[in-house]
Amino acid sequence: MTTPNTTFNRLNPEDRKARILKAGVELAQKSGGLMTLQRLHVAHRAQCSPNLVNHYLGSRDDMIAAIIKEGIRLGNLDIIGQAVIAGHKAAKRLTADIKQKAISHTAGI
Repeated sequence: MTTPNTTFNRLNPEDRKARILKAGVELAQKSGGLMTLQRLHVAHRAQCSPNLVNHYLGSRDDMIAAIIKEGIRLGNLDIIGQAVIAGHKAAKRLTADIKQKAISHTAGI
């Protein structure tokens, strides 16, 4: 009897965190957005355990803040609009023009 040859490729920490953030941004763009985002859903999308999401992004509030910051870094108007509407502190630093574009985009104008 032989055992199947399986290899496990562990991602380095930077790649793992990037994958988790990408999953969070993708999910936050869907209906319900940031306010309904759950660690379990992010973990499933990122193909990792919820404990790894917690390890890399911290509490739920920290996770939301990290996803907003990533959305801002990417110029993602869906995420920025949600952050502006929610009054998140990361969105307060944005220019009025960006805020208006993001709100218009989020509202479908």
